[in-house]
Parts: sequence; C-alpha cells; structure tokens
Amino acid sequence: MKYTVTEKNVLTALKSLGGVATPAAISRATGMPYSTVHLALKKLVGRGVVIRLYRGVYALRQQSTTVERP
Repeated sequence: MKYTVTEKNVLTALKSLGGVATPAAISRATGMPYSTVHLALKKLVGRGVVIRLYRGVYALRQQSTTVERP
C-alpha cells in the first residue's frame, strides 16, 4: 500500500506515541497543522490502517485489540 509523505509521518508519529494518540498529540510530534493530521487520519481510517477508538483517539489497526477505553 502506498502512502503520502503526510500519511507516513502520521503513521510514524502514531507508532512512536505507543500506537494510540489524539490528532493534537500527533500534530505536536510531527509539527504538522492539526487540520492536516486530522485529514490524514480520516484517510487512513478509510483505508483500514488506523481505527478510531472513540472520539478524538486513534490507534494503529494492530494495536486495537489491546487498547480499551478508560
């Protein structure tokens, strides 16, 4: 699967943040605008690479089975 540079950066940041993060945390980690991160996450969710655990929290697909909502 091919990813844009933005998507790669978001995925790398998400992985470095433990596989679960908010768009704001990813934005801080990458230095990208929040809106850019949010759009990339939306696209990655649509492709099945990332899942939305609950409002404002995203996870890498393989991490989803071990993460529960607090």
